[in-house]
Amino acid sequence: HVTGCGKIFPWPSKLKRHLKSHSVGAKPRPAPAATTALTCDLCRTSFLKSEALRAHMSRVHGVVQVYRCMACDQTFSGRNDRESHMRRLHPDL
Repeated sequence: HVTGCGKIFPWPSKLKRHLKSHSVGAKPRPAPAATTALTCDLCRTSFLKSEALRAHMSRVHGVVQVYRCMACDQTFSGRNDRESHMRRLHPDL
């Protein structure tokens, strides 16, 4: 437990590195690169990767993305499956 900031570290090496940031003359660490977070429209949880957001939507909210054939309305669970179907059965579209 670090006096002053209250942070707790499970590993001594992480604590040691953090304590250096409290020492006099310590150089500030560079800020992490800016990232664009993806947000769940239902509960406002943020994710850095679209795969994580899709998994969250399915696991937590039961929302499964469906890909529908524009020619015959058949549905597919994956975009690649739909594209393959379109090439095989509806090559002119």
